[in-house]
Amino acid sequence: MSQVSGERGASGELAPSETRAETLTLTRIACGFGGLFLFTLGVASVIAARYEYGLLGANWGYLSAFVGLGLLFIHSVRDTDPEVRRVYGLAGVLFLLLAVGVGVYPAKPDGAAAPVAGQLLLPWGALFGFVSLLFLVPFARNETTEPYRSWAHFVLLGTGGLLCAGAVLCGVISPAGLVAPAIILGLLGVAFLSGYFSVSDTSDDLPYWAATGLGVVGVATVVYAVGRTIAPTVLFDSVAALKKPNQQYDIWKVCGYTAMGLLGLSGLLALRSKTFPNYLRYGLPLIGLAFAAVMFAPLLLAVMNSLAGTKTTILTTAPAPFLVPGGVVLTALGLAFAAVSLGVTSDSPLVVLTRRELAAFFYSPIVYIVLAGSAVAAALGNLLFLPYVLENTIPEPILAAHVGLGILAGIICLFVVPALTMRAFSEERRTGTFEVLLTAPVTEWAILLSKFVATLLVYLLTWLPPTVFLIVLYVVGKPFDIRPLLSYYLAVAAAGCGFVAMGLFFSSLTRNQVVAAVLTFAGMTGLFLIGYVPRVMESFRDLSPEVTTGLNAVFGRFGFMPMWTAALNGQLELPAVIVYLSMAVFWLVLTVKVLEARKWS
Repeated sequence: MSQVSGERGASGELAPSETRAETLTLTRIACGFGGLFLFTLGVASVIAARYEYGLLGANWGYLSAFVGLGLLFIHSVRDTDPEVRRVYGLAGVLFLLLAVGVGVYPAKPDGAAAPVAGQLLLPWGALFGFVSLLFLVPFARNETTEPYRSWAHFVLLGTGGLLCAGAVLCGVISPAGLVAPAIILGLLGVAFLSGYFSVSDTSDDLPYWAATGLGVVGVATVVYAVGRTIAPTVLFDSVAALKKPNQQYDIWKVCGYTAMGLLGLSGLLALRSKTFPNYLRYGLPLIGLAFAAVMFAPLLLAVMNSLAGTKTTILTTAPAPFLVPGGVVLTALGLAFAAVSLGVTSDSPLVVLTRRELAAFFYSPIVYIVLAGSAVAAALGNLLFLPYVLENTIPEPILAAHVGLGILAGIICLFVVPALTMRAFSEERRTGTFEVLLTAPVTEWAILLSKFVATLLVYLLTWLPPTVFLIVLYVVGKPFDIRPLLSYYLAVAAAGCGFVAMGLFFSSLTRNQVVAAVLTFAGMTGLFLIGYVPRVMESFRDLSPEVTTGLNAVFGRFGFMPMWTAALNGQLELPAVIVYLSMAVFWLVLTVKVLEARKWS
């Protein structure tokens, strides 16, 4: 009966709906197949160029391969089909194995008699490791099937932990000779661990304790670097550091050492904190006690020598220099480890809001456009700088001839900072979330500092491409003096604080992002041009030497290009650094006043 009714169309059971074959989307065609084609063509061209065959040549081959990898990365993020994501996961594992193999493979350096293990770590091992990360993170984020998902998480966690440990060991074992490997391993390790934390639930035990362990390693690394820099010198100088040239005790030096020791004891106040993670809550008091012991040791020895009538010292051998470059590199790595750990484990309103701002940056195309532009500019500057390194045509500091870190970097910075800061408050006001943010149970300072810290971190991230280029050039090219580079990045960071604070202020004044960007660009252009005023004033020196000298001193402190140029020559101008840090405080205070006025208006 049912069949009859079914034939008549009354109430017959319908067959399952036809399953359509999934059609190829634009993403699969352009990014998947197009990226694979460009990557294959690029690799083939590089190999052919090595054997003096045609195709694209080595330079265009590298460019084609990098563009292809970029398209494949976009495809791996956008396409969540199980078969597709597992292919990319397998590619990530293969690239990781290739990175390990290339990184430890013994190769013969130019002019060496025997091969050296790790010679190919830079650039090829690090490059393959970075490509592996590009494919493993989307796979771990999109994969929902066990045990594939767990294995992807463990690969990210284990690789990141080993790389961070290797970076610290490189800095400890050879602080001067292994600077470049330590930086690259540390950056890759932080990237792998950040990828792991981004795809994990950080409230679970394993991610939480992994982040806590990273913080402990970071704090311990900073303590080791600072302690190894300060403690041997203080203990060697000992009583002599407290005396004047006439061998009388200097009351100001004694008071200074006493104040530093009391400052170390202030670390005990961390025990009362309710927001610090446990490793900081209990670690800072121990660090403070150790620091206080080092600072009080010369004072105690001076008292003992006075009572006994002796002239003993704690250390009898002068310590070797450690701060530059090994101490600076280890300190930077330790601070990076601690910052990532604090961002994952802390529930402080400032940290939570900073995570929100960073997520907003990386979910928008602005950061990727800025990073791409920075990479292109860094490549151009590196090509212009390459002949000076290879031909050794100028003496040290050779970085003073690097156009990509000089005027070219200054011009690019005029566009980067407005692009990063224009949406900070303007976008909040345009979308209507500004009022909600002001009525949240957080202070105006927490709101402002979260945007300031997040924007400053992204600003510093834009300087990563030229850094990587220089590190690779330092390893595979001819080594140059790296110390001016450290002073240069300190100057860049100080100037960035002033730039970002000014951009946030202008963004708080208007809901129009374009207006905020134009105002920030105008302010930075003024700071760019004011650095060249002393050159113009030199033509009027004969008319009024005193006035010209005074104006040159004032204008020279406000222009950021003279500060950057002096840093590239190995001279960090502390007055100019203080001016820009003070400028940052000035703009931040003004911005808080604007936020308070908006809140009560």
